[in-house]
Amino acid sequence: MLRKILARIQDDRGIALLDQALISGGNFATGLIAALVLETWEFGLYVLAMAIAFETVALQNALMLQPLVINGAALSDRAFRSFLWANAPLQIAFITGSAVVVVVLTLLWEPLRGVAVPLTVVTAFWQAQEFCRRVLYTRAYMRSALLNSGVCYALTPISLSVMAWRGDLALDAALWTVALTSVLGFLLGARQLRRCATTDVGSVRTAVIESFRIGRWTAGAQVLSTVSVGAYPAMLTAIAGLASTAGFGAIKQVIGPLHLLLRPLEKRSRAGVLHAGCAASPSECRPRALTLGADVTSGQFAWARTPMPRSWSCRRASRCRRARDRRDATVPTGTTSVSATVPYETPRRPARITT
Repeated sequence: MLRKILARIQDDRGIALLDQALISGGNFATGLIAALVLETWEFGLYVLAMAIAFETVALQNALMLQPLVINGAALSDRAFRSFLWANAPLQIAFITGSAVVVVVLTLLWEPLRGVAVPLTVVTAFWQAQEFCRRVLYTRAYMRSALLNSGVCYALTPISLSVMAWRGDLALDAALWTVALTSVLGFLLGARQLRRCATTDVGSVRTAVIESFRIGRWTAGAQVLSTVSVGAYPAMLTAIAGLASTAGFGAIKQVIGPLHLLLRPLEKRSRAGVLHAGCAASPSECRPRALTLGADVTSGQFAWARTPMPRSWSCRRASRCRRARDRRDATVPTGTTSVSATVPYETPRRPARITT
């Protein structure tokens, strides 16, 4: 049993799962330590500050990183390097703009004025570290991405535990610890991305167009999610005070692991939906599966395309595709295939003739 687990961890899928477990576990341990050690009002401010950082990184993920991953995954190494460094100015502009927004927000809202500087550093370098990690995943540098996540997410709860044991943990110290680990993760990521260095930089205008083509939809969905769900800590602080925000954060810490445990059931239900779609429309089975297979997980906003098992595709649709390929192969050279001009219909079995 142990050998099977170790063998599975060594492949790319196992490393991706281990990376996601490291990120989710690190975030959970960090929040748990803060909830146990900090005062009620301090933990309320911590929840509010980290909610702003989370939502900022989520918006960056939706608007900038998902288009980068989707557009760059199918490119060759040389083309990806050119496309990557054409995206770099967009990433820098977004990180700078979001940092300015965070500064303005913290200075205008009285509860956050005391944590304006560490929260701005956390927001800026967390986005930079996440950019480096996503690039590593896009080019399948799985072990490098895992090391980067370990530096950013594993060191934080360890450092907070040491500070709590020494009795030095306070709100500013907790936020500066998160900021320091984010800086270390970014520095390591910048060193890891040296393998992607190139002087052949692509068109920034093309990068903007391609990013906006996908990012407008993902960013719109994320903005709606932020307004409907992500704004809960801010609303609680404005209505009932920091004590209610602290209680909300404590509840989220308890429900977080439960959500991760229920995620396999959620994916199993999604598989049932895809199978039902295959049965309803066999000719469109595979395109639907690929469309719904893009899974955006928010354990730490890691984008991953879910591979579609063969059992999810309809056997009848496979037979139809093979029949269409055989028919197209019989078309003489220089002529047009019937399937290119006429919508393909599912072949039906001829009626049995009885005598």
